[in-house]
Order: sequence, then structure tokens, then C-alpha cells
Amino acid sequence: MRVLSQSGAPFTLRLDQAVPLEDGLRFHDAVFRPAPVAGPPAAGPPAKRTHRSAADAVTINVGMSIARLVFASQLLIVILLAIMVFGTIFVGVRASTNMNYYYQVAAPYLGELQERGMHMVRNADESSVAMAHLMREADGMASSAAPALARSVNETTAMVERLVHLARNPVLKVSVE
Repeated sequence: MRVLSQSGAPFTLRLDQAVPLEDGLRFHDAVFRPAPVAGPPAAGPPAKRTHRSAADAVTINVGMSIARLVFASQLLIVILLAIMVFGTIFVGVRASTNMNYYYQVAAPYLGELQERGMHMVRNADESSVAMAHLMREADGMASSAAPALARSVNETTAMVERLVHLARNPVLKVSVE
């Protein structure tokens, strides 16, 4: 893997010499070797080429594309979370504003509905009080009228018996006084 040192010079990272630890990989300082720099040939003796072994062939030359990909994905996640948070806040504020508007528009009608409902409850209460009073008066009238009704029925029965007796024996008495 090609990485840059603090001075900006490229280095080749050999993963076959990495030491695994609990929290990741650690590389020895000897693993970092300066990579050849492309450009005009340096003055001096020609560079000596060495043949690499099979173990040295296990080097990965990826560059900064993985770091850019990780950064871009994290940036995208942060942007999406920000959109979701601000979208939720926006929708909540709009819904609250709309509900307040509709409540203000409906407030006179709701007040009238409440007043009519209370008027109906008051009328029902007054009606039940009047019905209770009527029932008490009816009970009083029934208790006082029952003896008079019995006496009236008895007198009517006696009068009918006299008329029946008179119809069987019609007697006409004339007296001059």
C-alpha cells in the first residue's frame, strides 16, 4: 500500500510484515521503504535493481482511493443524517403551525359547540328537577285523591241502587201543600 510520510514522500507498506494487535495492526519502522520517485534520473551511479522474493510480492498498491471512499461514505452518512434531522424538524414545525392555524379558525365554532353542549346539559338538569317535582306532586295528589275517589264511587253506587229500586216500584205521590 502506498502511503505518504509526514514529509510527503511516498512509502510502500508491506502487509506481510505487519504485527497483529488487539486494536489493529502495527508496522515496524523497517517495513517502510521509500518508493522509487518518477522523474528525471538522478545524477550519480545507476540505481541497482534487486530481484524480489515471493514474500516481497505481497504488497498492495492501493493509494488514497480507500481513504477517499471511506471519507466520502462517512460524509454521505453525515449529510443524510442532517437531512433527516432537519427534515423531521421542518415537518414538525409545519405540522404545529398548521394545527395552530386550524385551531384558531375553528375556535369560534368550537366555542359555540361547547356553549350549546353546556346549554343542553343545563336543560337536561332542569328537566330532571322539574320531573322530580312533578312526580312528588302526582304522588301527593294520588294520596289525597284516593279517599275522595273511594267516597265518590260509594255514593255513585248507592245512587244507582236507589234508581234501580225506583224503577222496579214506581210510586208517584202528589201532595199539595
